[in-house]
Amino acid sequence: MNNLDNLLKKYFKLSSNDKFVKEKLINILKDNFRIDINTDQIKIKDTEIFINSGSIVKTEIFLNKGKIIYLLNESLGDSKIKNIF
Repeated sequence: MNNLDNLLKKYFKLSSNDKFVKEKLINILKDNFRIDINTDQIKIKDTEIFINSGSIVKTEIFLNKGKIIYLLNESLGDSKIKNIF
């Protein structure tokens, strides 16, 4: 039973952390690039972010990928995110 408790704590910690990263990304995109996306369009796996959006939005994000990653990692306080697709 203790193992199950530890697993659930780890899961909730990870899911809340992903939600925090998604909210930070949404704010950065909105404030700096005037791009509006919602949390359903963002998936996070390890150090990579996958955005499911239209081609215009994806192109804009691709063109500014370096700056977006820099701003996101700076706001998170570490270099967790390595790439955006």
